Amino acid sequence: MLDKVKQNNIKNILSIMLSQGANTKANISFLTGLSNTTVSDCINEVQAINFVSKTGFDKPRGGRRSAIYTINKDYGMFLGITILKDRIFFALTDSCGGLVDSFFYEKGNRTPILSIYTGIEKACEMGTVLAIGIGVYGIVDYVNQTLISSKCDNWSNVPLGANRAEIPHSHVSRPYNKPLSRMGENHGCRSKSQKLPLGKRRARCW
Repeated sequence: MLDKVKQNNIKNILSIMLSQGANTKANISFLTGLSNTTVSDCINEVQAINFVSKTGFDKPRGGRRSAIYTINKDYGMFLGITILKDRIFFALTDSCGGLVDSFFYEKGNRTPILSIYTGIEKACEMGTVLAIGIGVYGIVDYVNQTLISSKCDNWSNVPLGANRAEIPHSHVSRPYNKPLSRMGENHGCRSKSQKLPLGKRRARCW
């Protein structure tokens, strides 16, 4: 099992690779501020599980040509779920963020969680789901991690961290059991340590 420091290093490296595309270890080291040794160790770690692969070499610059690495887009998929007022929208992307498929379910008289589970099962039938993100529009207290209100489902004072989803499925790389609201800067939301006033914004829950 990877320690937290190495997990964070790998996360930073993969973020660069997702935003910048194919890259060399030296350039990743420059962009992340991590040492060449650390970057090489992390790249080797994810390369061993085929999440990252060597796809070529950089142009010669007087010395040995540097290998170029890229994320294997077929390694798995990410599932994004957005809860709207009248429907629940699902979007599947490959490992590089390219859209694979999208679909939605009208809410009607059906309980939203049933539609969410149905959508997740459908996504899992398409391949390996690496991670799931759930978003809802509403007024959020980021400091106390509470959804104050949402017109999507008439929710009121819902503690986001208390909501959990366990989705055991043979197609999922591991049972998904995380708080639905791990809001952090790396997921497009501000961390709870940053004191934000209440406001109407989209709460992206992961």
